[in-house]
Amino acid sequence: MQSIFRSVFVSTLVLSAVLGFANDALSEESKPSSMGEQTREAGNPNDAELDEWDGGWGQEWSDDWGEAERPDEHLLPLTGYLEIGATHRLDTNTIADTNWIRQELKARIEYYQRYDTLSLSFKSDLSYDAENNDFVQDTREAYVSGAPASWLDIRAGRQILTWGTGDLLFLNDFFPKDWKALFSGSEQQYLKAPSDAVKLSAYSDFVNIDVAWSPEFDPDNYINGSTHIYYNAVVGDLAYAPPVFSADTPDSGISNGELSIRLFKTIAGNEFALYAHRGFYKTPAGFNASTGRAFYPRLQSIGASTRGTIRAGIGNAEIAHWHSADSNSGTNPEVPHSETRFLVGYESEVLRNLTANFQVYAELTHDYSKLKEQHPNAKTRKDRIRQVLASRWTYLTDRNKLTSSVFAMYSPTDQDFFINPDLTYRFNDNWAFSSGLNLMGGREIHTMFGQFEDNSNVYVRTKYIF
Repeated sequence: MQSIFRSVFVSTLVLSAVLGFANDALSEESKPSSMGEQTREAGNPNDAELDEWDGGWGQEWSDDWGEAERPDEHLLPLTGYLEIGATHRLDTNTIADTNWIRQELKARIEYYQRYDTLSLSFKSDLSYDAENNDFVQDTREAYVSGAPASWLDIRAGRQILTWGTGDLLFLNDFFPKDWKALFSGSEQQYLKAPSDAVKLSAYSDFVNIDVAWSPEFDPDNYINGSTHIYYNAVVGDLAYAPPVFSADTPDSGISNGELSIRLFKTIAGNEFALYAHRGFYKTPAGFNASTGRAFYPRLQSIGASTRGTIRAGIGNAEIAHWHSADSNSGTNPEVPHSETRFLVGYESEVLRNLTANFQVYAELTHDYSKLKEQHPNAKTRKDRIRQVLASRWTYLTDRNKLTSSVFAMYSPTDQDFFINPDLTYRFNDNWAFSSGLNLMGGREIHTMFGQFEDNSNVYVRTKYIF
């Protein structure tokens, strides 16, 4: 499998160079938008990460708000916002020492500058955590980008990367996520965690190529008991810090860097993409019995996706084969088995200003007979085909100032659910208020959302944009 990925990588670089010489006359204006994506950042319209979700799956994935104009380019191009947010559990629990999940004051500073051949972008959050009486600094972007040729873009540094066609369902997207933020009442754009990476994009009339390389492993910010109750498989029960759940990360070094490749093309209005990835599981899905520590197993993947117009809406389909390199064809019980993941979806404007999407997702576990031998308890064993149904409804009213949305996800096999209704009102270009619920639960405490039932919460946010 590794030899295959080396061949794919080398072939991709060679193909990029060949396409570059063949298409050097391609102008900047003719560069296609990747997979039909829209520009993610209103503040950097000429040099933003192209984010598929903005184009297809709702309004919540942009780091920038609204209609405010870019500052005068002759002035220091600084923008940002202040935000107060609070999240509280709905029910009193007997495990966590507090029912507050978040009490936060956040200040965001954004800087963007475009020169003749280079662009600079910087975004940093400074937050005061009232629950822990602590300040936290988080740099979400710090990169330089440029176009050494009309057919080639290069971006290096800390950046947000997103691939795939799913809405909160990830098949070929192996960039880090922040699950704490998702379940804590933060804006859903904070689910996308930053990567320290180099990204090359080559464009041609034949095919377009993205190559993203992270020299060191960037894990998810996963649920570890610091803010949310979770299911600890080692003890077989719900748990909460202390201690905070931790895991052994891969050794630093080029050999443990992560590589993702995407080839994409629009044909007759339909968008097609092929994906390849070599790296690690983003959450500590493995367990080392000799050390008693969790770790991040190796992961390799190949996949494909398509998106196009179907009647009055947009349909999408995606597939990915996850090869668990440490599972040894399912004989290692301490790491996940290889899987094939499937997704089909459809989005349409149901009524005026009312948009809905629907998704059907499945995970097929390979070598399942070995899994049954390793985990004889059918009650806690993963189903051979895990199924998930999901839908998002979004309604805009009051001259688009009020956005009402609800995202719902239900697994018929796990019999658990996640529901997120949200109301956001923009008073003007500077002030916005949001409130909503994160409702989670299930029949069993070991399933994805069943373990989070005691974390169901209500949240509020007030933002001032400057």
